Amino acid sequence: MWFDETGLPWVRPSPNLPTLASSLVYASLVAFEGSNLSVGRGTSDAFQRFGAPWLDAIRVASLLNDRNLRINSLAFDERFGSARAREAIVNGADPRAVIDGQHGAVASFPRDARRFLIYR
Repeated sequence: MWFDETGLPWVRPSPNLPTLASSLVYASLVAFEGSNLSVGRGTSDAFQRFGAPWLDAIRVASLLNDRNLRINSLAFDERFGSARAREAIVNGADPRAVIDGQHGAVASFPRDARRFLIYR
């Protein structure tokens, strides 16, 4: 039986594992964290994709698919932050203003993170 078949609510084991899918594939990509590849940490798809601006995604996907690993190639977006921050930058907002708009979230992080702490 898989966790999603239990009917129990999903509780993040870590802020960096936002979904059951991320938790299931975590072990397959965590080794890349020590490299200059991004594993999507901090996104809703953490550990479900990897990439870098310099990586030829189509070639990598082809090589992995040839080895019976199902991989879809996607363009790697090197911008940071939430979808709202990314959209603002794509739409021409001054990056400094976008960063300044994140101060509230940064200030509330210690309080918000407490619920994820195992040891207090």
